[in-house]
Amino acid sequence: MSLEKFEILLDEPSMQYRPGQRVSGKILIKADKEVKCEEVTLVFKGQAHVRFTSGTGDDEDTFKDSEEFFNFQKHLIGDGETEISIPPGDELTFDFAFQLPSQPLPASFNGFHGKVEYVLKGEVKRSLWKWNLTTLQPITILAELNQEHVSEAKLPSEVKISKTFGFCCCTSGPLLLHVRVPIRGCVSGETIHFEVDVNNMSRKQIADLSAQICQKVKFTGKHLSREKTSSSHAYFNEIRRSKGVSPGDSETWRDALVVPSVPPTNLGAGCRFIDVQYFILVTTHAADLMAINPRALCPIVIGT
Repeated sequence: MSLEKFEILLDEPSMQYRPGQRVSGKILIKADKEVKCEEVTLVFKGQAHVRFTSGTGDDEDTFKDSEEFFNFQKHLIGDGETEISIPPGDELTFDFAFQLPSQPLPASFNGFHGKVEYVLKGEVKRSLWKWNLTTLQPITILAELNQEHVSEAKLPSEVKISKTFGFCCCTSGPLLLHVRVPIRGCVSGETIHFEVDVNNMSRKQIADLSAQICQKVKFTGKHLSREKTSSSHAYFNEIRRSKGVSPGDSETWRDALVVPSVPPTNLGAGCRFIDVQYFILVTTHAADLMAINPRALCPIVIGT
C-alpha cells in the first residue's frame, strides 16, 4: 500500500534557517485508494551521531555516540489507537509551524563517520502488522561562530616546517617552508590571501608548489568505557605555482584561495564529538618522483 502523494512543503524555498527562526509549511497527502491507519504525525528532530569501527576480526569494536538537540512532535489526525481512513481522491493539507531553539545549534554537516542533521518526518502509522508510510524533508541550519573563534579569526596565522631528504649519511640540507596568512578569518565565497617562503637548502629540485583548502574532521566515539577518535580529510580549490625552486635558491609565493561553501569551523556552536577545522595546505612537489613532498598546514577560521 502506498500513497499517490505524501510530501512536506516548506514556506522557505532555500530550506536554510538559523537558530531561533520559525520553520513552517504544510504536508500534502493524497491516496489513490483508501488507506487505513491509526494516526498521522509530524516529527521535527535535530540530532548528531557518529559511528566507526576499529580493529579487525574478533578484535573489531564499534565506537559511537549521539546527541539530540530538540525533538518536536505534532499529531495531525488520529489518536494512535482507533483505526481511521484516508479516503481516495481527496488531497489533505495540514499546516505546521515549529520554533527553532534560540540557543546556538551546530551547523548541518554530513561527514565520513558522522553527521549533524535536522529533519522533518511525516508518518502515516498503520496497524501493528503493516509498514508505516513516511516522508522526509531535511533542512539546513546555518550556525554562527562562537565568540572564541570570532576573536581568533582576527589574528594572523603562520607555520614553519623543515624537511631533509635522504637517509643517514646521505641526507642533504633542509628545505625550509614558511606559510603566513595575515588574517585567518574568512567566509565562504571570499578569497583568503597567503604568502609562502621557500628556502631550498637541499639537493632536490622543487618542480612546483600547490595550495588548497583542507578540511580536517575528528570524530570521537565510545565503546564500553573506552573512547577513540577517527579522522577524515577533504580538499578544495587547489591552485599551483608552476615556477619551481632550484637547490640553493629561495622563492616567495603570494596568492589567494577562494573559500569553498562548507560548514563553519567547529560547526559554529560546536558538537562534542565532531570537530571540524580548516587549514591552508601548501605542498612542495619535488622533481624526483621518489621523494616525499613536504607539506605545511596553516590554520584558518571559516565563518558564516
